[in-house]
Parts: sequence; C-alpha cells; structure tokens
Amino acid sequence: MPRVCEVHFEDNGLSSLGCIDQMVSAGFGAGNSQLTGLNVGTSNPAASLTLLRAYAAHRLPSLDVVNGAVGQVDIALRAPGLSPLA
Repeated sequence: MPRVCEVHFEDNGLSSLGCIDQMVSAGFGAGNSQLTGLNVGTSNPAASLTLLRAYAAHRLPSLDVVNGAVGQVDIALRAPGLSPLA
C-alpha cells in the first residue's frame, strides 16, 4: 500500500462517519500507518458532526490533525494507544 500522510475530502457528499470506517477497512488504521492528517471539507455534511474528531482519533490512532486542529486529545475519548490529536 502506498504511504499516505494526509487525506482531504472535498465536495463528495459525505454525510456520516462511515468514510472513516472505510479508510480503516482499506488499511489506513494499520499499525505502521503514516496517515497523520484528515480534512473533511465543510462542503460535506459530515464535517459538522459532533463526534467526527473523536471518532477519527479512535479509529485512526496515527492522526495528529483533523480538520486543521492540532493539540491534546481528551484522555476519556481515546482508547489504549494514546495519540496527540485534539
């Protein structure tokens, strides 16, 4: 699999968190994943979902940035394998 460090979704009608599950199924959440950034553009309904950042952090533990936000994750939202995502 090619090494991808950042994914941007723009103008493709994403309306649920299913896109994150599909990324995990495709191998982006694997142990040696290089994926550190995810951007779900505001043109997608999913961008306004309250749990987008927390769900992405949980399912894709290599992420450092979701929609441009960087920082410390709320420890209660992250399972064992903590990562510095806000």
